[in-house]
Amino acid sequence: MADPNWVAILFGFAGGSVASTLINLGLGRWSRPVIRACLVPRSGCYVETGRGNPRTHRAKFLRLQIKNSGRSSVKGCTGYITRLKKHQSGQTVNDAREVLALKWALSGGVNARDIPRGAFFYMDIAALDRVACKTIGRRSAPIFQQAWMGY
Repeated sequence: MADPNWVAILFGFAGGSVASTLINLGLGRWSRPVIRACLVPRSGCYVETGRGNPRTHRAKFLRLQIKNSGRSSVKGCTGYITRLKKHQSGQTVNDAREVLALKWALSGGVNARDIPRGAFFYMDIAALDRVACKTIGRRSAPIFQQAWMGY
């Protein structure tokens, strides 16, 4: 019986392992979720609606549309504001604050959410509540209060 060609066996094993790893990485990248966060005009990103239960006043919301445009589901998605930049008098000023957790629109919580492929949800960025009018003399003026950004 002849001795097996150990060099050919070793190269065959190593080549198969490398090919398997590259195919696995390629498939993982091809089928991954892709998250897109957009402010889309006339699609629910800028909303004015009633607020309270029962509806007691009006509120304006600024919402991000969070869309999964990948080929698999996003698991446990949450949103945060990690940095704010202000533009004042032609200068950019970094506003150092704590990280702000964002709520999912209409759910009332900051809980993680799964996003199926092709689906989108809205995340509240900021809101402005317009509350009851205050009478000044014979005229009444609307009062805005409870402006918030994040939670």
